[in-house]
Amino acid sequence: MARFENGQIIIESGDTLSAIARELGISLNDLLAVVGDELRSGDPNLIFPGEVFTDPTAESSDGSDGTDGGGGGATEDGGGQTIGGNIFDPPVTISDEVTFPAGGTLVRVTNPEGSDAAVLNFVVFEVFGVQVAYEIGDDLALEETFGEFTFENVLTTDQLGFDEAGIVEVGLADELLGQEESVGSMFERELRLLGFEDIPAWIRGDEEALSMMMVAAREGWSPGRTARELSQTDAFAARFPSFAALQQQLGGTVLDTVDRYINLEDQYRALLRRHRGPNTDTSTEYLGQLIEIGWDPQEVSPILQAERVMRDNPTALDELNQLLAFNGLTAVDEVGFIDIMTDNAPPEVFEVINDAFRAAALLEEGIDIDTAFADALGGGSSQAILEPAGFSRSAQQIAAPPPSPATSVRSRPSSSGSPATTSLLRCSTKRHRAVGRRRRSARCWRG
Repeated sequence: MARFENGQIIIESGDTLSAIARELGISLNDLLAVVGDELRSGDPNLIFPGEVFTDPTAESSDGSDGTDGGGGGATEDGGGQTIGGNIFDPPVTISDEVTFPAGGTLVRVTNPEGSDAAVLNFVVFEVFGVQVAYEIGDDLALEETFGEFTFENVLTTDQLGFDEAGIVEVGLADELLGQEESVGSMFERELRLLGFEDIPAWIRGDEEALSMMMVAAREGWSPGRTARELSQTDAFAARFPSFAALQQQLGGTVLDTVDRYINLEDQYRALLRRHRGPNTDTSTEYLGQLIEIGWDPQEVSPILQAERVMRDNPTALDELNQLLAFNGLTAVDEVGFIDIMTDNAPPEVFEVINDAFRAAALLEEGIDIDTAFADALGGGSSQAILEPAGFSRSAQQIAAPPPSPATSVRSRPSSSGSPATTSLLRCSTKRHRAVGRRRRSARCWRG
């Protein structure tokens, strides 16, 4: 507040002539009659720290500015009462039983854009880390609204500083007159009605979305309307990059689609970290790509398991390609390997692999089959990779009687229990613990 020394008024940050007049116990017109010609700007709404004016009450003044300040919603000082406290304090009665919420800061904006006034006053509350502003008006409107009351916290800034502070304008101070509820409780209640316990980070970080959210809370929009309006913002598009694709798949409301989107992200994130490790890419963009492709988490899990099998058995891909080459089939890359391990490959590939597993199981029981015996057994399954344990049980049954010497001639060496089959057996065994049959190619996932 201004200092009163040696018959002079020394202006400090946040001072207004109306507040000084109240401090001196005179009308604003009486003060202007004395200091009007001393104004540097010539505008009574615009004064600057360091300006010095004549004190019209100097002869009777004790020189005290009477502003001790204090906490709470309202405190007494030498010239009236001060509005302070925090946003959850009870509202302050400012005149004729009219109340106004506590916890606000008076922000004075000099040279405001779009206004003829030299200064525009706002009362700003910090709610859930967001600064929300209610416009009071010029200094005359400030005096008419609050009378002898002053604000414990006052900040003076220009339009650029106000804009860069990220303050969200949500209404007029007149809307809060007569408020029986604290600002903190009001926003807390209204956000809950919208389905929010707090303001999400993607809204908090965007001025457009944040302003819309606060207006929605203040005006009591329905959750559906709030979601629809937010879905049109750039912040929403950045947070939910594949929202349109998912909504087209589901055909639901914005709220339902957002719920499903977040649920899918959570499932994908958990699966990726479980199989690829805690440092794997779980960015919004990558998860959005999976959602847009249309992957169901139940489809994702077998592919990730197949990836892990390949990492745990680094020679398996080479051994598989040896087996395929021996049988005149085309070699595969890592994605092709995963497709095979998730039962998504041509029938002839499955026949070759199952033939190899069968031969390996028989060889382990001491039966090295020849070509005639292999032909008599017929081809392996062409639908999927069969569980190796099944081949082992069959081989044990066949080996129960002593093997005939006639069956001791080796044939189809790469399809037997040679090293080229060993890692594949290990891979298939691990795969069969959890992998079901999937017909969507892993190339969509990894490509």
